[in-house]
Amino acid sequence: MAGVDLTEEAAGYWTPDGIVAI
Repeated sequence: MAGVDLTEEAAGYWTPDGIVAI
């Protein structure tokens, strides 16, 4: 990835521990 997606359309939610799949 080239950057961080702050959208809910991503694979999941961005958290300090990583990306949580939804």
